[in-house]
Order: sequence, then C-alpha cells, then structure tokens
Amino acid sequence: MKNLRKLILIATLIAFNMSCSTEEGCAKDNTGTVIIENANTQYSLHFYKSSPKASNTPGDLVVEPKSKGNIDLSAGSYTTHIKLFTGGCNDDGSRCWVSWSVLDDNKVLDLSSCEDLNLTF
Repeated sequence: MKNLRKLILIATLIAFNMSCSTEEGCAKDNTGTVIIENANTQYSLHFYKSSPKASNTPGDLVVEPKSKGNIDLSAGSYTTHIKLFTGGCNDDGSRCWVSWSVLDDNKVLDLSSCEDLNLTF
C-alpha cells in the first residue's frame, strides 16, 4: 500500500510537470531574430544595430557573399545601418584599400518578441 501511494504521488507530480506550459526562450527573454541574406556574389555585408562608431568597424553581424546570417536582439525599435564592404587587396597583397557601399542607412526595424525578421540585400 505504501508503494502504491508513492507510485501515485510520483505519477501525479510527473503529470503536473508535463501539463504546465513553458514559454519559449524568445518569449521569456523578450527577443526576436533578424535574418539577413547577402545576395551579393563578391562582398561581405555588415549589419549594424545602431550607428557604427567608426567607418571601418565590423558590423554586429557580418554576412559573407551568397549566404545568410542571423542575430538575436531584444524586442524593440532599432535604427540600423547596412553596408557592403567593397575594399580589398591587390593580388600580391602589397596594397589594400578600405571602401564601403551603403545599402540602407537609418533603416528603422521594429522587432517583436519571437519574431523572425527576414531582410535580403
């Protein structure tokens, strides 16, 4: 009889724990995901969630040519900047240059909790 009570108690606890709903990580953390596709075949794309501190700083997310990347951010509004790094080096590596092409400056993103926001450039 004692074992039966223990078994019933354990079964009840397991059933109670399984019936409770748990929030997804994004709802609990109040985050969303920005997914960026770089359609360019040659240059890397740099995503800045706010204005870059210097002209040659790497972005908060760097997406290589012909690929996708994502970044999780707190839900809210962001004034973002998207640039394409068009600099490079000559074949022997003796001379390099830094240049950027601005694709979208001061783009406002409103990101909701658990939202996947897809951008293609």
